[in-house]
Amino acid sequence: MIALLYAGISVTYAEKAGISVIKLKNKGRITGLIIEEDEQGVVVDVGYGTVAISKNEIEAVERPGGEAGGRLESEWRGHMEASTLSEEERKKETEKVRRRIQENRRLKEEALEKARRAEEYRIPFKDSSKITVTAVLNDKVNTRLLVDTGANTVVIPMSVARELAEITAKRSQKVPARLADGSLREGSRILLSSVAVGGARAENVQAVAMEMPHGGGLLGMSFLSRFHVRVDSKKNVLILKEK
Repeated sequence: MIALLYAGISVTYAEKAGISVIKLKNKGRITGLIIEEDEQGVVVDVGYGTVAISKNEIEAVERPGGEAGGRLESEWRGHMEASTLSEEERKKETEKVRRRIQENRRLKEEALEKARRAEEYRIPFKDSSKITVTAVLNDKVNTRLLVDTGANTVVIPMSVARELAEITAKRSQKVPARLADGSLREGSRILLSSVAVGGARAENVQAVAMEMPHGGGLLGMSFLSRFHVRVDSKKNVLILKEK
């Protein structure tokens, strides 16, 4: 990565870094000194000004050596000498290009985030009388959980918690938790680093670990409240959409 701004040493830097030929996918080409580069694109000093080029516009970048490189550098120097821009104006122009790149990056990230939030996650299940799905806890342990909007937190079997190494029996905070049948039992409060169901994912999810009578757990509101929740009972699909 090259990340040098104008500081009155452009010509010296050109001798050190060499002039690049940037071949574009539209068959065009731009010759100049790459003064900044990141994953989004490059900023190029073409001698008489500065241009920004997006990475998805670039076919290849070449840095000719020998006689060809010397000729291109000579042409670049000629553009520099013929330019009517002062050094201060060149700095301002480069900064303007950088701000434009940053703004484009911000807009792209916002668009990706908006698309991600708009996405619906469709998780199939077999029995509509008790919707049970597979959840991945902390990106490493799979367990079956019963979807229960009446449970205020995720509840997992103590055996799963031990597999996650989340429980230290004497230190865990004991709390009451209500099960799907309405019974109240005591469990240990834990914090799961992540819970993923289908493509839907939430981080830092409060949960309770306890000895479960039938081995299963509950997918409660500490996870479900992060999403808009719908059930398509005709197709047996749980639909989650990020809020």
